[in-house]
Amino acid sequence: MEQVLKLVSDFKILLSGKDETEPDSWIKRAEILQITEFNSFLKLIRSELESVKNAIKYDYSNGPAEGHNNKIKVIKRQMYGRCKFDLLRLKVLC
Repeated sequence: MEQVLKLVSDFKILLSGKDETEPDSWIKRAEILQITEFNSFLKLIRSELESVKNAIKYDYSNGPAEGHNNKIKVIKRQMYGRCKFDLLRLKVLC
């Protein structure tokens, strides 16, 4: 259990660091434990390794854009069937 906690905390530190070569060594350390749940997570990490490395390397995020999209979708769901596009447009812009 201590090794699992150590791996989880190391992964958190890895994501906040700036060394994009670090995921490879973390994956190797996690593979040694042979825990089923970690193996499925490692499979996902390996398939998206380039994305993980880019997330570590760059400070850019699409979070603000996703937040605006989500806000518009919530407004659209609330107003479904109640009004026409003009009122929806005004509500989104306000």
